[in-house]
Amino acid sequence: FLLSFLHPARATRDFGMNARIFYLLIQLFFVIGLCICLLMLTPMILFKRNELKGANLIQIHFLAVFFLLGLGFMLIELSLLQHFFLLLGNPTLTFSVILGIMLSCTGFGSFLAKYMKLQLLLRSMILCGLGVLIIQTALIAILPFILREIQAMNMLFRLAAVFGIIFSLATPMGFFFPNALRLAEYNNLKMTCWAWGINGVGSVFGSVGATILAMNTGIRSTFYAGILCYLLVFLLFASISKRQISG
Repeated sequence: FLLSFLHPARATRDFGMNARIFYLLIQLFFVIGLCICLLMLTPMILFKRNELKGANLIQIHFLAVFFLLGLGFMLIELSLLQHFFLLLGNPTLTFSVILGIMLSCTGFGSFLAKYMKLQLLLRSMILCGLGVLIIQTALIAILPFILREIQAMNMLFRLAAVFGIIFSLATPMGFFFPNALRLAEYNNLKMTCWAWGINGVGSVFGSVGATILAMNTGIRSTFYAGILCYLLVFLLFASISKRQISG
């Protein structure tokens, strides 16, 4: 693989079509990584490095949370896109419907997040993280059965089923980002720019990484990787809670 990466002409000649596509995705991944460093991380380091001045372990935990939220969201979103392609039949329709519903439901969850009491927010987020993990795990287990059962039904019913599935999944996922920002402020961590920036970095890496992962290990593995990200978020919130109690 390394030799073929260093010699594109040889890779183009020797590889089949799928291998060439994978090779191009790997190149795209490195190009995007370079662009992220130049266009996203470098400005924050130059102009907002004071937000991380004297960074402690809780700040690092929060940065990891924001990165994992962006990465996990994209992994699950792109996995759902690939799951629903055959159900809805048209790639353009699938893309617009899934992204529209996913972003709307996540936004609705973010709107509801403000009603959580600030004093109990960390405990609420731990319980929410556990609930999201249960929903995600249950969904990936029963999704093939649901898709098989509704495949022959009319388009309106299929769209309603897709909306119900995504609503139950994406709405609680929308609680995390705004409440993580509130928790950071509650802990006197002035890191709003870094929170948005690192979340964006995770999202960009997730968009390309999900495609590479799906090509090599399958769609379900991409969804499992997204669940793993939210599991790590849950563990990070639990760790933050323990450090606050011990502090």
